[in-house]
This record gives sequence, C-alpha cells and structure tokens, in this order.
Amino acid sequence: MAELALNAEQQKKRFEWASSLKKYQEIIISIVLFLIFNLSILLLNYYQSFKVADSANAINIASQQSGLIQDIAKNLTDISLAIANKDEDRIDTQELKKEIFKQFNALSASKKRFGEVLDVLQNGGSLFSLDGEQLKVAAIEIPSARKNLERVREIWMPFQGMIDHFINDYQNNNIQSNVVTFATDYARIYTTRLLLELDDVSTALQVQAESQAKFIQLIQIIGIIIALSIFFFIVFRSLRALLQSDVALAKSRRETTEIMDTITEGLFLIDENYVIGEQQSRKLRDIFPIRNLTGRKLDDVLHDLIGETDIINVRRFIKQLFNRKTRENLIGDLNPLRRLVIKDNNDESERYLRFNFTRSYEGKKIVHALVSISDITESVEMEQRLEKERKQNEAQFDMLMKLLKIEPNILASFMKNAERMSDKINEILQKKGNTLDILEKKNQMIFREVHSFKGEASALQLTGFVDIAEEMENHLKLLSNKPNITGNDFLRITILLEEFFRLTTELNGIRTRLLDMHFSVGNNAQSNANSLEITLKNFAQQIAERNHKKVKITIQGFENVLFSDDVQHRLKEIIIQMLRNAIVHGIEIPQERIAKGKEEIGHIIISLTEKADSYQVTIQDDGAGIDKEAIRARLIEKGICSPIAAENLDEKTLFRAIFLPGFSTQVESTEDAGRGVGMDVVKDRIKSLGGKMQIQSKTGECTRFDFMFPSA
Repeated sequence: MAELALNAEQQKKRFEWASSLKKYQEIIISIVLFLIFNLSILLLNYYQSFKVADSANAINIASQQSGLIQDIAKNLTDISLAIANKDEDRIDTQELKKEIFKQFNALSASKKRFGEVLDVLQNGGSLFSLDGEQLKVAAIEIPSARKNLERVREIWMPFQGMIDHFINDYQNNNIQSNVVTFATDYARIYTTRLLLELDDVSTALQVQAESQAKFIQLIQIIGIIIALSIFFFIVFRSLRALLQSDVALAKSRRETTEIMDTITEGLFLIDENYVIGEQQSRKLRDIFPIRNLTGRKLDDVLHDLIGETDIINVRRFIKQLFNRKTRENLIGDLNPLRRLVIKDNNDESERYLRFNFTRSYEGKKIVHALVSISDITESVEMEQRLEKERKQNEAQFDMLMKLLKIEPNILASFMKNAERMSDKINEILQKKGNTLDILEKKNQMIFREVHSFKGEASALQLTGFVDIAEEMENHLKLLSNKPNITGNDFLRITILLEEFFRLTTELNGIRTRLLDMHFSVGNNAQSNANSLEITLKNFAQQIAERNHKKVKITIQGFENVLFSDDVQHRLKEIIIQMLRNAIVHGIEIPQERIAKGKEEIGHIIISLTEKADSYQVTIQDDGAGIDKEAIRARLIEKGICSPIAAENLDEKTLFRAIFLPGFSTQVESTEDAGRGVGMDVVKDRIKSLGGKMQIQSKTGECTRFDFMFPSA
C-alpha cells in the first residue's frame, strides 16, 4: 500500500510537471531555437574568422614576394657592377668577397625566403614571419592565383639555379663574372613579369578576403534579422502570456478581494516564525483592536492583550501547528486562543474573540497557517445570560427547598434582620465625613454588621446571602489593610448592597407565596425557643462539618422568656458568633479529643438564667480552652505590643484582646473564622444591651462565657 501511494504521488508530480511544460511549450521552443541559431551564427563567424586570418596571412606573405624579387635583382646588379669594375685577368677573389659580402648575404636570404614562401603559397604549410611569429598558411585555392604561381615557379626555377651556381662559386672562391652577368641579365628580363604575376596573386587574395568579409557581414545581417525576429516573437508571446496571466490574476485578485471584503471573519496568514502576511480581510479591522499587522509577529501583537504565560502557550501552540507530527484533529484542542477577552477602548466594554487556525500545505510541507478571528461576544453573552438564569433558577429552587425547612417565625425574623442590616449599612455609608478616622470607623461598623448577618444567614443555610456577605467581607478586609481609604472605596459595597436588595426581594416574594399557602407564624416564648434551638443546632452542625469536628448542643432556659424583637435579634447575633467561636477555636477534632481522654463529640451548653433585674446567658464548651500564647503571639505580630509587654500581660488583659476589631488567632480566613470581626460583634451587641462579659477558661478542658444584661 505504501508503494502504491508513493507511485501515485510520483505520477501526480510528473503530471503536474508535464502540465507546466505544456503551458510554456511555445516559449521554451522559441528560446531553444533562438539559442541554437545564435550558436550557429557564432560558430560560422568563428570558422570564417579563421579563413579571413588565413587570407590575411597569405596576402601578407604574397605581398612580401615582390619585395624579395626586387631585392634579389638589386643585389645581383650591385654584385655585377662590383665585378665589372675589376680587371678580369687580375681579380682578387678574397678582396672581392670582402667588397660584396653584404650583397651576397642579402641575396642568399632573399632567395631562400622567396622559395619558402612560394612553396607555402602553392602547397600550404607554416613558416616564420619577419617578426619571428610562426604562421600557418593554407594553400591558395583560387584557380587564377594558382596559375600565376605556376608561371612564377617556371620563371623562378632557372633563376634559382643561376643564383645557386653563383652562391656555390662564391663559397668555393671561384667567382665567375659570366655567371653573375647571366643571372643579372635574367633578373633584368624577368623581374617585371614576376612582379606582375605576384601582383595578380595578391589581387586575387585581396578579392577573396573582401568576398569572405562580405559573406561574414551578410551572415551577421541575416543573423541579426532572424535573431531580432525570434526575439520579438518570444517577447510578443511572453507579453501576451503575461497579459493573459495578468488578466486572470486581476480577475482572481478581484474575486479574492470581494471574498476578503465580504467575509464576516478576520482572516490573515502567518508563517512558522509567527509573521503575519499582507493579505487580510476587511472585517479584521472591525474585529481586532490592533492596526498595522503586516510583517509583525503574532505573539508580539498579542502581548498587550494577554499575559506572559498565555504568550508562551501561544508560541508552543504555533510550533505544534507547524509540526507535521501533530495530528490535525488535535489542533483545536491545543488552541489557547479559543476565547480571548479584550476591552473596547471606546467604552471599556468587554468583547470576546475566537481564534481558529488551519494549516496550509505546499506538497507535504506546512508553509502557512490561516488564522480566522470571530467576534463571539453575542454568543458568549447569551451563554452567560443562560448560565446566570440557570443559576438563578437553581438558587431560587434551592432557596425554596431551604425555606420550606425553616420555621415561618424564624424566616420572618431573618427578613426583619436583613432589612435592619441593609438600613444600618446605608445609614453608615450616608454619614458625613471623609477623614481617615471616620472612614476607618465606617469600615469597622459595616464589617461588624455584615459579619453578624452572615452568621444568621449561614445558620439558615441561605448560601446566596452568605456569598454576598463573604464578598463584602473580602472587600472590607482589603480596605482594613489599605493605608489610605477614600469614599470611592465603598462603591463596591454599594453595588453588593444592591445585589443584596435583589436577593432580599426574591426571598420576600417566596415567603409571601408560602404565607399565602396558609403557613402559620407563631409568636410566643415556646415557639421562639424552639425556633432558636433548631436554628442553632443546624448552624452548629454545619460549622462542625466544615471544620471536621463533632459537636452536641444543649440549649436551656429560653422557652420561658419572651423578648422583644430587638433584644431577641441581638441575643441571636451574640449566641451565633459565640457558638461559631466555640466550635472553631474551642472544640478539638475527634482524634485529638480521644487522645486527651475526652468524648469524641464536643459538648456546648447555651443557657439563659433569669434573675431579679437581669438575664445571664452562658456559653460553655468542653474544648481546649483559650490559647493565651497564641493571643500573645498575634499581639506581637500585629504590632499591638512588644514581646516583653506581651509576656507581662495577665489573663484578663489577654482575654480582652480577643474583642479587638480585626483580631484573630487564626491566620487564614474562612467562612467561619479568621476575619477578626466575630468577637467585635459580640462586644458591640452586649454593649448595645447594656450588658457585660465574664470569661473563664482552663487550658485543655473548657471555656465559659457569661454575659449579663438588664431585663428592662
């Protein structure tokens, strides 16, 4: 199968290659012909240049022959005159040789040179020029010139014999005047004829050279004409093909532009180096907030929109995108930009964008990735609305289920307390004064009210109210640690208070419908006591479960006393905070209790004792007692007192410290502890009742809180 796939791929490539060749077949043939023709012209010119060179050499040496004949005739005449001036009977050969040696040498050289040149002109060959350069000369093929050369040779041969006879006599010191005279006369008779014959040879060679030059010129002209024709043909075909290609390209570009202008997504290409390409859809400018993207890197563009960690993830993703080993169907799962939140510069509103990446191949190589950006704000907002509605429906249903479990009088009391708390916070917020002391005091007062209300909401398992209270507390905690508070810092509390109003309205509506279904609301001491007992026991079990503890609650003395709504509300706030404090800070976890020899389940007793003119409420647990060393350490840590001063604090002073605003021995904040507000609420509510607190604690055994307040 692999071989078949490979063969199919190879055949496909060969077909594509053949199709490309066929497309440019005419131009390729024209260029090949153009090159062949030019090469032929060059070769022909090269060949003709050799022939012209041969003709030039022949003309040059042929023209030398005339000079050589004249030199021979002159030297013979000079020698003849020299001999004629001597007495024939008394010729001194040695003296004569001294007198004519120059003429003799010149005669010998000219005779030899003339013979060599004549042989080369007739038969071809090589000889040295007068400058010492060796020349190769082809035999003359011109018929008329060859006849001239034959006639020259007929005359030259006897003449050469006479000169050779003289040279031989000269060398044997036997110079004969009649030999010289005969040769001189021969030269005088035939020199003119030889010169005429040699001139005819030179003329024939010159005519041949001119003919060759004209032929070369004709070839060049014809070659230029044909070359220009082929050139213009190639240019014409190429221009026509280019024009056709430009038309097709322009049409394709128009169609591409129309697509890019009408598509509803932002499109662009990136390469493996994250660089953004030039082609981009028009919608990109509307969707994406950053301009001038061409040539920039995608990770640099995104740097102002997402964090450094996300940038690293984007780079890793793009590397995988261009990795052929990464499967195509995994790309969507790896994409870190499936949902990108950006802020609109105009109105600071949020928009949601989705980035999709698609690979672009050339053969089997991934060369680009197509990036499409969609504005999914409407879809996300719809999804959020649906999710919010779903949560609201679930919350309402959950609230309804919980309300069905709550006694009507307890629910009525809670609603009054909710209204009282919101009114109190509004009253605090509306108080005049923007000094730091006043604002910090506002923060403490609101913190106290919210924390107190959260305890009651938590006791009734109304998580919607608990969540809002938690968020308020978190913000108020931040303000507590802020060096300079301003009035604007409470805007978040105002927003959360509006959410609180909305939830209160929903709860009131549900409560009203329940009352319409004939739920009765009791209003007597027994009913109130039962409601309080149920609320506190449920609340205690919730806190115990969250802190992995076990606890049993005993409530005594409340069934015979009927308090006003205000007193009852404050008592409930105090007891809830004290109960939470006892479970979180006092009761140990079961394993620790067993190790100490205690029962696995911790025991908390809440009792009310009526006296002559007052009431006493006691909250007692059999837990670990108050950790005085933890209080000292926390006082030092918060800078309330020095280590030396902390060591000298007595037990009463240490116990008073737990009522300080923001003070808690628990480092981490949870729903049940760590805010440092619970005991501050207790102190404030006891003070509002005109009461006082007594504390007794035995390390490892128990803690008891007694607070008394007047009955009237």
